[in-house]
Amino acid sequence: MPNGDSQVAAVGLDGRVFHAVRARSGEWTPFHPVRGIRGTGTFPGNQVAVTGLPDGSTRLLLSTR
Repeated sequence: MPNGDSQVAAVGLDGRVFHAVRARSGEWTPFHPVRGIRGTGTFPGNQVAVTGLPDGSTRLLLSTR
């Protein structure tokens, strides 16, 4: 990321998608489940990717195939 952060997304053994951030300082946030559509529930998936955009925003790409 432009600010030096790194972001990680992973699929848990329960099939839910989780997300964490490593700050430029080296500190990590806990892994949190990704909220479902419109903020409800959690999001299931089996493939996931994170991309950082030049403006500093992040996009999380999920697949449930």
